[in-house]
Amino acid sequence: MLVTSFFVDDAVAVKFVSWMRNFAPTMKNFTPKLYKVQSQQQPGTQTFSLQVENNESEWNAEILPNISKEISVNFGDKVLLFVSELKEVKLSKELIVNR
Repeated sequence: MLVTSFFVDDAVAVKFVSWMRNFAPTMKNFTPKLYKVQSQQQPGTQTFSLQVENNESEWNAEILPNISKEISVNFGDKVLLFVSELKEVKLSKELIVNR
């Protein structure tokens, strides 16, 4: 699973969510889900998490550059983002963690 986190200035938060709704159809092959982070908020900002299930290289090659460009054009430094790749760790008696 890939998670793209967005730190959004309060002044553009509503516009950001509206923009993301309009941008979502370009990500339809990735089954995107947008969440608002409820914990550890910094004053004057809101944090959103975009989660997708798909191929990391495809996301990094096709979608991420486009999101980054569009964010820069539409929001300048009012929205910052970073990407994390998550790998599930099974919670069972045979727990083995690969490094």
